[in-house]
Amino acid sequence: MSVTMGDFHPCNEWIPEENGLTWMSDDTPMFVVDQTTHRKYWNDTSEITRIKHCGLILGTLPIHAVVGIGNIFYRAWKLISCAHFTAPTQQVTPSDNQEKPEGFKNAAHDCCRIALQPIAIVGLEAAACYGCCCPNDGMKLYATIERAEYEEGVLAPCFQPDPDRHLFNGNPNLRNQF
Repeated sequence: MSVTMGDFHPCNEWIPEENGLTWMSDDTPMFVVDQTTHRKYWNDTSEITRIKHCGLILGTLPIHAVVGIGNIFYRAWKLISCAHFTAPTQQVTPSDNQEKPEGFKNAAHDCCRIALQPIAIVGLEAAACYGCCCPNDGMKLYATIERAEYEEGVLAPCFQPDPDRHLFNGNPNLRNQF
């Protein structure tokens, strides 16, 4: 799922998805919808979301520092080995009106991810702190930064839009799981 500028909006209106799925434990809507991007996020209680943010405050720096180093090495290896240009990519024809082949675009994205890794870690920590005050907005920011840097949720898969799992394998059909 791609990241848009609306994903970085720090203050959003959240509306429960009334005609959608409900939690198995009660009739509470399973999702809240961010009115800025219209993406759906799990509708945990504010208290549980704040607890998750507190855990992220403690875990973000040490875990993302290690994961970030691995991310940098992986992306640097792809650049050094020219993997962006040797892997099968979509064929570009002159009629596509594209200036650069997909390989150059992907290589540029990897260069940006390498350069922005330290900033991403600071942003993740700030988003976790912000989430203690504004749980849903902090959840959205944390998830957005993880997707922008790693293309998926690392520490907070349950914070991602249209989530399907928890970090500690909590039941995705029950509310307030970890």
